[in-house]
Parts: sequence; structure tokens; C-alpha cells
Amino acid sequence: MERLATADAKGRLTFSVAEAASVTGLGRTMIYGLMKDGHLPSIKLKGRRLIRASDLRNLIGEN
Repeated sequence: MERLATADAKGRLTFSVAEAASVTGLGRTMIYGLMKDGHLPSIKLKGRRLIRASDLRNLIGEN
């Protein structure tokens, strides 16, 4: 997951659903499904659904 490592190196703390899909190579529908099933925690901030970079790393097993 080189894209996630690069984004992490730039100090990114959170990603939108579309950005999370892009850096993981998963589709948006899959990301939403993982959030719904409780496998991928997310936060809602001012109407935006955000995913922590650390949660993405945990999801793909980089931690």
C-alpha cells in the first residue's frame, strides 16, 4: 500500500471515503460496506464521513 504510506508521510490523519478507496485499491461500495459492518471505524465531522489513516492501516494489516 505505497499510496497509503505516501499519504501518511505527508501527515494525513484522515481520508474521505473516495480517498480511502483510492489509497487502498478498494471500491467506495466496499469501503461503505466495511464501515456498515463495523470492520472499518469512521467519524462524521460537519457532515463529512472520514476514516482515520491508522484505521486504514489496521484494515490492511500494516500495523
